[in-house]
Amino acid sequence: MPLSSTCLSRRSFLKLAASGALNWAACACTSTPTASRSPLLARAEALLDSTLVIDMHSHAAGISRKSGPLDVAAMMRSGHLSAICLALVSDSPVLAHTDSKIFATRQPRSGELYTHMLNHLQMADRMMADYKIARVLTLADLRAAKAQNRTAIIFATEGSDYHEGRLDRVHYIYERGVRHLQLMHYRAQNDIGDIQTEAPLNNGATAFGLDVVRACNRLGIVVDVAHATLPTVKKIAEISTEPLILSHTSFTAAPKTYSRQIGAEHAQLVAATGGVVGVWVNGHTFHDYAAFAEGVTRLADIVGIDHVGIGTDLNGLLRSMLPSYREFPELVAHLFKHFSDDDIRKIVGGNYLRVFDRVTNNVESGRSS
Repeated sequence: MPLSSTCLSRRSFLKLAASGALNWAACACTSTPTASRSPLLARAEALLDSTLVIDMHSHAAGISRKSGPLDVAAMMRSGHLSAICLALVSDSPVLAHTDSKIFATRQPRSGELYTHMLNHLQMADRMMADYKIARVLTLADLRAAKAQNRTAIIFATEGSDYHEGRLDRVHYIYERGVRHLQLMHYRAQNDIGDIQTEAPLNNGATAFGLDVVRACNRLGIVVDVAHATLPTVKKIAEISTEPLILSHTSFTAAPKTYSRQIGAEHAQLVAATGGVVGVWVNGHTFHDYAAFAEGVTRLADIVGIDHVGIGTDLNGLLRSMLPSYREFPELVAHLFKHFSDDDIRKIVGGNYLRVFDRVTNNVESGRSS
């Protein structure tokens, strides 16, 4: 999978500047580790080591594995990542999947998903202690971990189905260390709002869903609108006093019905809040790293470089074109074809952390609640 010879004209100077390193094209990055290090790969690793790198959405730890979590700290170090937003899935007990679709098979029992989330939080706590991973509550925590050469994790919930209509549970998960809350996942019959992959039931976000957003704004929790329909995001954007995150998706000019991809209006709506859209490594969308880099470029052209990030959804996709974090530098190396070093630093962490810092340091935070 050689680097594409096509580059957008507005970045053509970058292609020329990098031409001295493009002899790597003959043995370019693939989904299989290369036999020898290339100049661009070394350059990518050096860039990653010099900045704060964060995956906006990850299942890499394998929290729910019967044999126990994986050594995600070693995985992150192999890919030169500083931290991940560890997605703790709220509705997994009621989900099933085919080769191309994930869906809810039943309604949860009362209290089932709340108990499930508490168990996952406990497992994540033990994993972090076992592998000596730093917990990130503020940007200062992440900077300290980087200075100590420690990997770090931001607790994130994927879906808020465990709330069961109780707003006090937002306060509880805040006290448990969650700083990133994805509002919905694969249950259409949730109490937050409509999801992209099923027929709408709520005409957008519900009144309770908007109250959850307000509570997150007050407490200092990042609100993630991944999986939400455009009408749902519109209602949320209208009332949120903080930037929104859409952690894992990809841009397409014409999204299909029930697709997880988003169009220009959807992406620009998130960006208009000051937020960030994360591009994932979905193998149904991108067949190789060059295609991924082109996808990041298309999104940047729509929303601007300050509103683009990477949310791999590693170990959460039905088909991924990134086998592991070990190949993450190879993925990033393809971005040199389209972006400057400073812009890549924004994409691999800077943009997300700008939002994270603002939200978690909100002067109206209800941390004493």
